Amino acid sequence: MKSTPDNIKLLFEPDVTGTNFFLDIQNPNAIDADHFEASERPVENAGETIPYITVAGQRIQYADGTPDGLTIRLYIKSPGRPKYTWRDGAREHGFIGSEKDFKNIEATIYVRFRDYNNTHTSISWIIRGGLHTGAHDPRSSCVGMQVPYGGLQASAFKELDHPDYDFIKIGRNFDYSVKENEWVAIKIISFLEKDASRTKNFLYLDTDPYDDTGKPNNNFRLYSEWVDQDGISTGKYTVAALWAGWVTTFRVDGWKNVDVAHLSAYEIIPPAG
Repeated sequence: MKSTPDNIKLLFEPDVTGTNFFLDIQNPNAIDADHFEASERPVENAGETIPYITVAGQRIQYADGTPDGLTIRLYIKSPGRPKYTWRDGAREHGFIGSEKDFKNIEATIYVRFRDYNNTHTSISWIIRGGLHTGAHDPRSSCVGMQVPYGGLQASAFKELDHPDYDFIKIGRNFDYSVKENEWVAIKIISFLEKDASRTKNFLYLDTDPYDDTGKPNNNFRLYSEWVDQDGISTGKYTVAALWAGWVTTFRVDGWKNVDVAHLSAYEIIPPAG
């Protein structure tokens, strides 16, 4: 079985020529800040079987006028800096920063949510993106998939201009609702199809990720999937994100603290078909 250094199952073959990232949870300060960043400085766990870091939420003002909330961001960055946007060069060159950006990606996180803030809530992997700043700013150039909280429907989204979203409702293969103080593993897989006109995107969950000893169960199940097709309108946009992204982000809004374990992102070899 293909796996990360901490024995988390990989569903696709890693591309050894591409950019690969693994966070050593037991030594997070050894990670180069050029490749990993958290919105708040992580605090290392002490006293539990499962090694993890805790990231605290920081105050956020929402552009749509909803009440202020808390947000937590984990950024996995490829080498270099952003050069292009979806409006200016990313489509033509095939990347935002460099050829080392993540194009076909498998990213995984084990996460536990603590201290719900009872405000705006979201849980998502964000891929193929660049810088998130400004008003109607094309540098974001990203798409993503969400794990809904409570009874909300599963969804994907486009945010090619920041912070202008299109949300796409998608089906889910089983019911799941985030539970306070319980671990869940969330894996996103995205790859460019052979005809280069669309990407296939999959969200997998392991809702019971550890056995009684703290060993990963590696029981990932396909939760939702979405095809991003060029030329198909999602509302504001008709452009598919077919480029490689400079930054891959795991974002959580609505909790004061999030515990994180087994964080990785791998360039993968897409299926031949």
